[in-house]
Amino acid sequence: MKTVIRPYRLRFAGLGFIALINIVAATGSAVVLTIAINAILARNMAQFFLWMLASFGCFVIAKICDYISGVGFERTVQAINHDVRQAVLQDTTSSYAKILTYDQNAGLNLLTNDIVILTNKYFYGRFRAFQSAASVIMAGIALLAYHWSLILTALVLAALLLVAPQLAQARLEGITAVISKANENLTAQVKDWTAGLTELYWNGALHRLWPILQKPAHDVEQANVREQQIGKSLSAALELLDLFSQVVLLALCGFLAIIGTVSFGVVVSTGNLAGQIFGASAQFALNLGSIAQGKAIAAKLDPILTATAQPEAAGTAHLDLQAPVAISAQGLSYEFATHQTVSFPDFTIHPGQKVAILGESGRGKTTLTNIITGTYPNYSGSLVLQDTEVSQLDPQDLNALIGVMNQTPTLFPTSLKENVLLFDNQLAPALATTLGSVNLATKVSELPEQEETQVNPDGSELSGGERQRLALARALIRDKKVLVIDEGTSALDSANETAIVNYLLALPDITVILITHSTNQALLDRFDQQIAL
Repeated sequence: MKTVIRPYRLRFAGLGFIALINIVAATGSAVVLTIAINAILARNMAQFFLWMLASFGCFVIAKICDYISGVGFERTVQAINHDVRQAVLQDTTSSYAKILTYDQNAGLNLLTNDIVILTNKYFYGRFRAFQSAASVIMAGIALLAYHWSLILTALVLAALLLVAPQLAQARLEGITAVISKANENLTAQVKDWTAGLTELYWNGALHRLWPILQKPAHDVEQANVREQQIGKSLSAALELLDLFSQVVLLALCGFLAIIGTVSFGVVVSTGNLAGQIFGASAQFALNLGSIAQGKAIAAKLDPILTATAQPEAAGTAHLDLQAPVAISAQGLSYEFATHQTVSFPDFTIHPGQKVAILGESGRGKTTLTNIITGTYPNYSGSLVLQDTEVSQLDPQDLNALIGVMNQTPTLFPTSLKENVLLFDNQLAPALATTLGSVNLATKVSELPEQEETQVNPDGSELSGGERQRLALARALIRDKKVLVIDEGTSALDSANETAIVNYLLALPDITVILITHSTNQALLDRFDQQIAL
């Protein structure tokens, strides 16, 4: 966590100083009360009211500083959380390999539940531990000013309060890791099963949903209950020690007052200071437990926060992004981790050609496009793009050259316009033309706010075919030299499929590689090549 905390060190130092003023003022209020009580015993009411006013002033100063330090600390922690979330997302998108292996459920848990634990346990545990330690020190100084035996007794009793939580530290760390894992598992199960609610409904299996989710939900519930059991047991033990310590210290102070060593006002003040010193000691001990819990999440985040960006597994050769693009394959094959191998026929795709890749499911159509786009650089044989092996090309150059439209397009929770532009305003002048080219112009004109209409990720405003046409517009508007479309017309009716394919075939300078299950042979015959797998 040092990486993200470092820029905020001065702010933390300033907040710590303000928090220290708060504690000094609160302790001063208790000490001044001693003088006020002694003034009553001396029958000097003017002095009594003067010192009570001073005590009230200390109290007000303490509360103002408590507000400033508390709000300031929360702002700082939330700024750090913002940086942590940014670092997590940057790490997730630092390479295409990480994007392909991204676990959405684990990522969601890390950005939400884990950061909440980090805030409440790690950051606030440390801040409150500092406040508690400062309270103990200030109260100790006040007791030392009264009599050495008071501070000596207080230190011994405070040590007992500090030792007790160490017995539960390992259990607190362990239960935090269990809670994090249980939340991650429940999130995954809910997401996976509720994605198929319609299938469950039509197959009469909705009543099976809760029995399936009951186990992961129970695991989360039990883990949280266990955390409370450990925390409450520790808290009760510390409160008992706190009460015992206050009784012992007050008894000692009363004895000193009886024998005339300290004044009666000191007895009253010692009661307040005893509550401060032992309460703060107990809180310090509890905060140590919170810090231990937070460390489990900090340890989970540290590899991400301290990671150095690594280059992609592919090479670093560069492309001429303005030159024509020819693609050729010889003896090309790919072996999966399961040792299953898929082989491909030799082919050459000339610049600007329109190619249909045909084949039954499982024959390697998507694998071939993953090799062409550089996603699978560890292929066997040869695949050359612009006279350079694809495995040797810089992934960023491939990204700039090739546009990819997946079989299941993703819609984002923003406007229809931004779903196409993806916040690249330089593309805005071509938006209307591009929407018209994919037969979406009429649909957009019928929407309540036209291109500014907000789109739900579930695509409720658009049919399946319209979603695919929107994704196609997203690819076309970027003027890539090569356009790879994975079943991009699969959800279209015959008329729209023909219209889209006609548009693709008419693109003069773009190489189009279309993976398709289309049985419209007349349409397929219009492609320059058909590569059958």
